Amino acid sequence: MIDRRCLGSLLLALAAVTGAPGASGAQAGPEPALSLEEAIALAKQNNPGYLASVNDADVAHWEVRSSYGRLLAPSLSVSSSLSWQGSGEQLFGSITDDQLGFGGQPSFYLSSYTLGLDYTLDGATLLAPGRSKANREATTA
Repeated sequence: MIDRRCLGSLLLALAAVTGAPGASGAQAGPEPALSLEEAIALAKQNNPGYLASVNDADVAHWEVRSSYGRLLAPSLSVSSSLSWQGSGEQLFGSITDDQLGFGGQPSFYLSSYTLGLDYTLDGATLLAPGRSKANREATTA
């Protein structure tokens, strides 16, 4: 357990090593005063929260476009498949297809095509452009 006198000495030594103000008797003159514009520019350069919001401005702009796209345009899906089945000897239990009279089946191709068009209009889709605009304004504020 550290007593108060030892803790105070430890904190004073730590302040002297790290160069905290007031740790040494001799200090340099006062820092030159910054104008308001310089202070704001310096804060904008060094504030990670501000820099993150500036970085997110382009993303917010495209989110507005995307929300209008979901509102105005339907979604389209296209798919296709192709398969081939070759001739061969098929067994039905222990009887072959030749014994049943189905011999000589040809090889053939199977294909399938699907085209889908979907349009969804609900409350979330209707409110998305306004919400996206508000987010964009918040990032640029």
